[in-house]
Amino acid sequence: MNIQEVVDVTENNPCDRCDPCIRLRLMEMGFIQGQKINVRHKRFGLYIVDTLSDKEEIVSTYALRPEELDRICLK
Repeated sequence: MNIQEVVDVTENNPCDRCDPCIRLRLMEMGFIQGQKINVRHKRFGLYIVDTLSDKEEIVSTYALRPEELDRICLK
């Protein structure tokens, strides 16, 4: 597993106050500071991403577009 931690979800520069806001949607899905994730692979142009529990067990799995994954700052 390639476990990484979410540092931040960046907003568009400049922020266009778009509706729906990608940043807000990602944060509502659980991509918030301190969340551990595993980016598994790219399939059909989408990244398969798992959110993990404190015990590094898979909690949820998402398919993210490249521009969505690019908004998530990881360490």
